[in-house]
Amino acid sequence: MAGPRGAGRAAGCRAAPSRIGARTRGPSRGERFRALALFTASVTFPRAMIEQTMTYALLQTVKATRASISPTLAANGLYPGQDLLLSALWSEDGITQSELVTRLGIRSPTVTKALARLERVGYVRREIDANRSRRVFLTAAGRALRHPVEQAWRAADERLTGQAGQEQLAALQLIVGLLADSEA
Repeated sequence: MAGPRGAGRAAGCRAAPSRIGARTRGPSRGERFRALALFTASVTFPRAMIEQTMTYALLQTVKATRASISPTLAANGLYPGQDLLLSALWSEDGITQSELVTRLGIRSPTVTKALARLERVGYVRREIDANRSRRVFLTAAGRALRHPVEQAWRAADERLTGQAGQEQLAALQLIVGLLADSEA
């Protein structure tokens, strides 16, 4: 029969800890994080097919350029896209909503909603003409937006020119123009 636990040992002596099931101190949270960071940095993931397309590259360029223009728009109470609508009116004030839809290549409800916002803030006014068409006119405040908005667009072009060069941008503009014409 077995004796009491620890019987047979010298007084004051402890048994050596068993390696089986013994808890050992593992790496700290920081050490685990650094190991994961090193592992992640050493692993390269293949780019998805979409990210390798010209369309993706063009989209990323447009997003970056639009982001550089957006602060000026926001400072003037404009949403992205409303600058294009105003630009059409700066070229020809008093055109109909349907002409705006055609020139901008966007849906009629989108133009109607954008015009309602611009009218609310006092940048445009709409009138119904003798043919029962809605004509859109710039107010003085809407005309005053031309300089800051066009300046933001010029600055975006200057940044692109600084990054790619005038000749490369001229070639790109020609190619993009050809592609846009082929889509129409």
